[in-house]
Order: sequence, then C-alpha cells, then structure tokens
Amino acid sequence: MRIINSRRLVTVLAFLLIASVLLLVFRKSNVNNIHDPAQSPSSPLSQPPSLATIPKAIHQTYKTATLADWAKEEGKNNRTLWFLSWQQKNPSYSHTVLNDKAADEFIAANFDKETQTAWAKMPLPVLKADLLRYAMLYIHGGIYSDSDTECLQPIDSWYGPYESASFIASVEWYKDSHNFDVPMYKKTQLVQWTFGASPRHPALLATINDIVQKVSFASIAYLSSKKNVEAIGGPQVLTRHVLEYMKSHGDDLDSLQKADDDKGRMYFKKSRVLLLPMFSFMAQLAPERLDPVIAAKKKSQESTLFVNHHFAGTYLDNGWKN
Repeated sequence: MRIINSRRLVTVLAFLLIASVLLLVFRKSNVNNIHDPAQSPSSPLSQPPSLATIPKAIHQTYKTATLADWAKEEGKNNRTLWFLSWQQKNPSYSHTVLNDKAADEFIAANFDKETQTAWAKMPLPVLKADLLRYAMLYIHGGIYSDSDTECLQPIDSWYGPYESASFIASVEWYKDSHNFDVPMYKKTQLVQWTFGASPRHPALLATINDIVQKVSFASIAYLSSKKNVEAIGGPQVLTRHVLEYMKSHGDDLDSLQKADDDKGRMYFKKSRVLLLPMFSFMAQLAPERLDPVIAAKKKSQESTLFVNHHFAGTYLDNGWKN
C-alpha cells in the first residue's frame, strides 16, 4: 500500500484552504460592487453617491428637438404646448430635449462598450427610450418626462415638505387594486413616464445593468416582440429595483396601501424615496377630474394632480403598442 507523504498532504491542504478563502473574498466583492457602466472613472460623479437632492433639471426625448420642428406637427398633436409647459411652469429649471442623434451621442460619450453594444442591438425605439430615461437621470439627475406629457404645476410643488428626497415617482396602481388575475397587478407599480432622481442613484444603476444584461443575452426575435417591451425595461423593472433599494435601507414598498388622506404623499426617510398618490402624473384620469361630487369634496385640499399624460406614444395609431 502506498503511503502519502505527510508534508505533501499538509501542503495540498494549505493550498486548498487559501484557494477557498480567496474564492469567498472574490464572491463577496462581486456582490458588494455592482458594475457601473458609466465612463470616466476619475469623474466625481463616478464616486460612491452621496445621494444629493434632485437637481433642477428637466430631461425629455423626441425624434426632433426644436420649436420649429414641433410646430410642423401641429394639428396632429399639441407637442409644442406640452414641451413648453415644462419651461413655462419651471423657469428656474434647465430643460433638455434629446433627439435620436443626440441620444446616440449621449450613450457613446457616457457609457461603456457593453452598454453601447446593447443600445445598438435594440431593434425597437421604445426599448431605447426606456434605457435612455434611466441613463439620462443616472448621469445628470433631475426630472424625466415623456414627450407626450404636460406639466400642470411647478415641479417644486410636487415635493411638499420633502425637498430632501433623492427619488420621486407616482404610483401607477396600488397592490391588489385591480381585479385582473395577472401577477403584475398584485404588486404596487410606479409610473416611469415621469419620475426624478439624484445623479448616480443606485436604483437607476441596477435598472440599467438589468436592461443591458437582458439585451446582451436576448435574441433579436425576443427583442423585436412588443409583448416583451415592458418586461425588458418598463415600469415593472424600475419598480422592482426601487423596491430592492428601499428594502436595503429598511423601507418596504410592499407595505404601501391606497392613500386617501389630504395629500397622499408618502415619504420614506431611510431611503429618501418620495411616492406621490395615483393620478399625480395622469391627472386627466383622476376621479376628481371626472366626478364633480368628488371634485367638490377635494376642492379645499392641496392638489397632487401635477402632470397630464396624453398617451400619444402608447395607444394612438402611431403609438408603440400599435
């Protein structure tokens, strides 16, 4: 029978022990350090976020980006009035509208090759529109709003006493508020046609990485199907990452129920997330807009109807769903 040299055995065991420790350290470092796709690592913005307040900046996107171009579309929609409403209601805010060419340049200038490759791979404009809104706010911070939205009240009034918020969104629907037997309607969902965040917000970083990973591994056939759009980068994706971010700070979005108080704002101090009640960003559908009895009851209350969403990019003949 062959006898194993004790010194050699000790050496092998020591090597295995060291390898195990290194593997654990490597795994832990990967968990705690999420890939940041933004370029220029020496930039101050690339440092761990201090989560400052949300900057006074409005970001939008559209195929054209000038008043002259928008005016040519009059009669088809009120795009000019919608865009100008953001400037008129918020004169102290900067207002940026990126057209398609500028969007390509923005991604190329601010994100790594992996993100650029995913961007170029996307066959549907709506997929790019979803990624772009997260990317713009991740780099610059501020308020994003779709091109078919109209600002009704100054952005500063949205916050109420919660100016220290680092993320702001409106509830699209509350948990179990729909009777449809569909999993997505069993959870609270946030609006992503209008929302705001501080630069380098972790929830946006996680959302961007999620989209890039999905696109990188998905087939063109999968990415070309409109039925997959919302699962790739839509509101359910953003909501999930905001939920995870809140939970990491000891707050729980799942505990959010229908609010029926005077204002309906809900501020989570630990995560500094401010959630506005339903209809805040789709005011034209609010009960008080449709029912004069409800309107009379709420007349003395502070209005949280801040934005009209005209759904021109969704359900109209040329909307992405059609």
